[in-house]
Amino acid sequence: MSGRLRDCEVRQLVWLVKFSMALRRYAPEELLARSRILRKGVSTAQFFGSPKHQRMKDMWCAAHFASGYRRTVGGCTVWFDECGTDTDTDFELEVAANRFPFQTTMVKTPGRRIGQEYKLPEAERPQHNDLSVGAELGPTWALDEIRKKVGKMYSEVGRLNLLLYLNFPAWEQDYRKYQAACGAAASQFASVWLLNGNALCVLHANSAIPAFEGWRPIGESLWWDEDGRAAP
Repeated sequence: MSGRLRDCEVRQLVWLVKFSMALRRYAPEELLARSRILRKGVSTAQFFGSPKHQRMKDMWCAAHFASGYRRTVGGCTVWFDECGTDTDTDFELEVAANRFPFQTTMVKTPGRRIGQEYKLPEAERPQHNDLSVGAELGPTWALDEIRKKVGKMYSEVGRLNLLLYLNFPAWEQDYRKYQAACGAAASQFASVWLLNGNALCVLHANSAIPAFEGWRPIGESLWWDEDGRAAP
């Protein structure tokens, strides 16, 4: 009936209200500092292996993304909820007084269990030295993650922006190959961005968020271990 909200619209409004009430606004460097504080005392095995640390990983990705965005494009802030209210949004990027909802996800070598690897003594951990596999198959792995997100049937997938963190070894990550492999699937989101160890790019741009072409260096964006050291 005209003038009445559907059940799905009511649920979405409830989620948005809860999320907005729990959000806190951070400058990129503030959020990065906060993520490092929370990371202290959490082992690498726990960090990667336990679902309870997912918000910490989301925070890290949001902080490095925003830091890279500010460095390559311009000013921004991040709205983040440490508790992780049950919504489709992991964080919001604020640019020029406009706020954009983002989801984050990690792209890794299929089947790799990073948390389990770090439970082993260092001498017994698998070595990931073949950089050609990630260079060749990385675009396909990224596409698989985008399709998984599409398959979750979010209420407003076209409103969401997606950030993928590429966490696998590769001697190159060819921007053109990622665009060719992921472009069509990425277009279902408002925008899709890639973050790797030291660079940022956008595969599908949101006209409301100023962007750029190709990879842009942002400085090292490394995981930190429980002692505040860069983790391998």
